[in-house]
Amino acid sequence: RFTPQRIMLPVMVSTLPWQRLLRRDLLVLYLVIFLADVVVGYILPLFPLLARDLGASLALIGVLAAFNGATQVVVSVPIGMLSDRFGRKLLVTTGPLCFVAVALLLALGGTAWWFLLAQVMLGVGIVATFAMGAAMIGDHSAPAERGLAMGMLTTSMGLGFAVGPLLGGLLAEAIGARGSLLFAAALALGCALLAWGFLDDAASFRRSKPVNPLHNLRL
Repeated sequence: RFTPQRIMLPVMVSTLPWQRLLRRDLLVLYLVIFLADVVVGYILPLFPLLARDLGASLALIGVLAAFNGATQVVVSVPIGMLSDRFGRKLLVTTGPLCFVAVALLLALGGTAWWFLLAQVMLGVGIVATFAMGAAMIGDHSAPAERGLAMGMLTTSMGLGFAVGPLLGGLLAEAIGARGSLLFAAALALGCALLAWGFLDDAASFRRSKPVNPLHNLRL
């Protein structure tokens, strides 16, 4: 004999936010963000070490690192406009490719100019990956579940940034700092391939009318 509570239970379970937020598209996005932050956490501690090997002063290392933040300020609005016009997937894929370039520049670079370019590329990659990943969360989740989805995204970021320095330190100790960056480049490339192969722009975005980027840039 069924009671009203037993009849309602399957309906309640089917609408739990965990079931809606553990869809393939969101799980792949969480994994991409995790791997991307592993690479960022892997690279950042090695940057000053390699710069010191080139004879850079602490002041110069600070100036080079400042280009990372300055680049993020400059490119955030243009990258956001590009994602509105061409989709989040393209930008989230481009971000890890920037990290590939950063790892190779640090591994092969022989002057401070290479390190400057690496910091610029790192800033571009951070905005393209993490800011556009957050935008993709908004595209793929309903307003009522968006807070939980963002919490899972930031959890993925935190886990990645915790694993990255540990992994980078262990490999740098085993095979050298520059050699270990080749592993970081391979990991970032795998992250980009995962994003391009399995992420998808939301259907609502594909149906939206393209906007004029120059109009938004004036704004």
